[in-house]
Amino acid sequence: MNKSKGKKIIIVTLVVAFIILGYLWQKDEKEYVSNENNPENTEVITSRFVIYIKGEVKNPGLYLIDKDKRINDAINLAGGFTDNANTKDINLAEKITDGMTITISSRAVDEYQSRISINNANLEELQKLPRIGPALAQRIIDYRNKNDGFKTIEEIMNISGISEAIFEQIKDDICL
Repeated sequence: MNKSKGKKIIIVTLVVAFIILGYLWQKDEKEYVSNENNPENTEVITSRFVIYIKGEVKNPGLYLIDKDKRINDAINLAGGFTDNANTKDINLAEKITDGMTITISSRAVDEYQSRISINNANLEELQKLPRIGPALAQRIIDYRNKNDGFKTIEEIMNISGISEAIFEQIKDDICL
C-alpha cells in the first residue's frame, strides 16, 4: 500500500468521524408531551421546557415552551387569563424553568380575603367599600396624590365626607 493512499484513507476517516461527532454534539434531546385538552396531539419538540399551567387560564395543561421564555409567554400560550383571574401577584417577567407549575388564582377568592389599599386602589376598587361612592372615592385618590399617600389608615378621616362612623365601618376592609 502506498503512503499517499494510506494518508487519504486516514483523512477521509477523520472527516467522517468529525461529521458524526458534530451531528451528535448538536443533536438536542427530544421531549414528548401532550396537551391535556387534546391527549392525542403528542408532539416531538427540541430545546424546550415542559411546564404546567393551571387555574384561571383559558386552556390549562402541559405545554412545551422555548427555554428563553417568560411567564407572560406561558400565559399567552395557554390562551390568556380568564375574566376571573387574579393577576396582581404574578411576575409576568419571571423566566420559565423546566418542570415549572404556574398557578393562576381566582380573583373572587382573593378579593374576599384581601383588604383594599387606600394608597393603590383605583376608583372602582375604592367604591367596593361600604358607603364609599364615586365622589368619596375620587376625594381619596385626590388626597393621596396631593399628600404622597396615606401614612396611616386613620388619616382617611381627613377627607371631607368620611366621618369617624364611616371609618369604623371600613377600617377592617382597608390597608395602606
